Amino acid sequence: MLKAYTIPFAGLKAGMHHFDFELDPTFFEQFAASEIQEATVQVTTELDRRENMPVFQHALPGSFATVCDRCGEALTLPLEGDFELVVKFGPERGHSDAEILILGPSDYEVELAQYFYEYAHLALPSRSVHPEDGCDPKMLDLLDEHALWEPEESEEAPSDPRWDALKKLKDEDE
Repeated sequence: MLKAYTIPFAGLKAGMHHFDFELDPTFFEQFAASEIQEATVQVTTELDRRENMPVFQHALPGSFATVCDRCGEALTLPLEGDFELVVKFGPERGHSDAEILILGPSDYEVELAQYFYEYAHLALPSRSVHPEDGCDPKMLDLLDEHALWEPEESEEAPSDPRWDALKKLKDEDE
């Protein structure tokens, strides 16, 4: 199934080439550790086919389903990211860093499924919450009722006389 995310670049002429891929739930099911279960992502790949160094530009606009970190209700959030992958050729396959893939001289295609999986996860927000006032108010009330902490009352710290003198100087200048 992941073979559909492979680009055979060897037979392509020099210049720009355009490819479209769709990442759906069946794509993410192929990866056991995926945090993304329900998503629709349209990957647009632009390949700048150069003689000795193909360069891939990937744009991942889409959305994914998750639960709100605050109230636990279902939530759909946007997923967006732009990533570049440079392909170089060398005696051994591997990576010199996250954006450079080294292929052997006889390689003629690039398998992108693992990269798309990683790019989608890198594009996830660090926190998934509803927009302002979007959380379930009953759940928020329940959380407040069973909170294990008491909100601290803000007491102003006693002022430091040294800072007070400086504040007076600042106020005089204005």
